[in-house]
Amino acid sequence: MKKNFRISNHFREQLKQEIQSWQTDGIINQEQLATISQKYQLDRLSRERKNYLLFAIYVIGAALIGAGVISFVAAHWDKIHPVPKIVLIAGCMFTCHILGFYLWKISGKSPRLGHALIVLGTLIFGANIGLLAQIFHIKENFYNGLFAWTIGAIIMAYALESLPNAVTAIIISFIGFCWWIGDNPHAFCYYPIVTAAIFLPFAYLRRSVLTFIFSLLALGVSIMVCAIIDAEELWAFSLATAGIGLLFFAWGLLSERTDGFKFFAVPAMVIATILTAMIAYISSFKEIARESNFDRIGNWMWTIPVTACYIIATILWVSVFKSMLSNRRLRWMAISILVSATLVFLELVVRALWPSSDRIYNFYFYIVIASNLACLVLCIGLIASSFFAENRGLFWAGILFAALIIITRFFEYETGLLLKAAVFTACGIGLILAGVDFENYLKKRRLINE
Repeated sequence: MKKNFRISNHFREQLKQEIQSWQTDGIINQEQLATISQKYQLDRLSRERKNYLLFAIYVIGAALIGAGVISFVAAHWDKIHPVPKIVLIAGCMFTCHILGFYLWKISGKSPRLGHALIVLGTLIFGANIGLLAQIFHIKENFYNGLFAWTIGAIIMAYALESLPNAVTAIIISFIGFCWWIGDNPHAFCYYPIVTAAIFLPFAYLRRSVLTFIFSLLALGVSIMVCAIIDAEELWAFSLATAGIGLLFFAWGLLSERTDGFKFFAVPAMVIATILTAMIAYISSFKEIARESNFDRIGNWMWTIPVTACYIIATILWVSVFKSMLSNRRLRWMAISILVSATLVFLELVVRALWPSSDRIYNFYFYIVIASNLACLVLCIGLIASSFFAENRGLFWAGILFAALIIITRFFEYETGLLLKAAVFTACGIGLILAGVDFENYLKKRRLINE
């Protein structure tokens, strides 16, 4: 297989099953079957599955051992002299790292066990930071220890190309960020910048989808959390979320055009779609729109990362716009995300910049209308894209999101039981008919392709 491309194991498993029938039907001969098997390394599938399972067992076992060692030391901590304490905790960490490195990189006799020991060493390193702080009575902020732990984990990740260490670093750093933002609610937050600068390069260098997903989540959620904590208003959170949705979807479209990183496209677009749908849905509630106070904002540090998101998103959308319009499979989905997020952005910005007066006391009504329209556009985009992409997941996501909006509005607003019964019945019938019609469409497409 070419190293530049990532072929999923699911595809390889399906291919392994299909080529046997191709040979039986005379479509390919024995030589061609051997060539395909060699190209996609199909003979290694069973061994790879076993290795993944074994590595997962090793990592879980290492985590349990780490928890056991920490608990044992903590239970007898007061009875141990400081020097043996330091020797014990440092010895455990170095033993795990050295033995793990030998088994993984030097001898190669048991690379997965060696990798698990490296992860165990990283976990013990985090415990060491806390235990050393206890020994020397260092009373600093807890999040500083977590950030120090993150530095050690990400160094090991880069040095040994270790995916578990990278994921551990992202999780620990985000926990540290949550502690930091609680103590510094109105300070400028560097965490999103650091996340993009440190974790995303590892994801691209290792072509790790899992690290990419965790990095995007840490980057996006941190900006959203900064916005709502600094501004102390929900509309700031909505504005940040819409910008992140625009940024991530354009990021996905850009990845779709790049062969080497094409497998990053779907995770970025899925996260963007979820965020855009979530914020459009939340903004569509009349009570939430009515209680948003646009005149009470006193802190504006959150606008710096949010503005950066919108600027970068605009640049990316401009660069991918032409190719997006020519892509039948993604065109309607991309347009719906662009329109939905823009509607949320405009309704909030116009209201925030509009001067306060009694004339616009009921401006929240227009926010509700725009948010419901954003939800509707997103539903249409999901369903339309499902037909072009022939994707059941997109179709049912659009249908169920539409059903959620209708049911929510009928429970939110006072309506007669008879009208509710009629609407719910119509929705149920429409859902069934839509599902049957979509399945018939897929069946016809398959017949045409055959």
